[in-house]
Amino acid sequence: RSLDSSTRKLRFALPFPMLAYPFYLWSRSPGKSGSHFHPSSDLFQPNEKNDILTSTTCWLAMAGLLAGLTAVMGPLQILKLYAVPYWIFVMWLDFVTYLHHHGHNDKLPWYRGKAWSYLRGGLTTLDRDYGWLNNIHHDIGTHVIRHLFPQIPHYHLVEATEAA
Repeated sequence: RSLDSSTRKLRFALPFPMLAYPFYLWSRSPGKSGSHFHPSSDLFQPNEKNDILTSTTCWLAMAGLLAGLTAVMGPLQILKLYAVPYWIFVMWLDFVTYLHHHGHNDKLPWYRGKAWSYLRGGLTTLDRDYGWLNNIHHDIGTHVIRHLFPQIPHYHLVEATEAA
């Protein structure tokens, strides 16, 4: 099923890809509750509260540092030194995520609402081979097994994928 023109325009037009990831972290996907920054979010176990507080504190410190550096160095320098590399990172992350959830020849079903479940979502992803980039990105191409068994550490994903 192809995307309608307004969705396609929003999905692939700047600045949406640059902003989509931070908004996803802040409030998750549309129709889902929770935040990656809130320690009481349903995304996390109660024993992870201190980790989330630490992560959110570090994020706020980085935002403050960037604001301070912008005041000292000027916005153009921060744009060159931070925003452009960040944009490249987000575009790569968005591209890889898109590839894992969309097949060119394999038409993957797209479940929404009550038809969606965690298992269905995991089973409708694809593994990809990124060649020499696999090692740099901790074998991110082993996507299906990561969705089905998120507790497996990244360094065992290739072994688990081969065993499946």
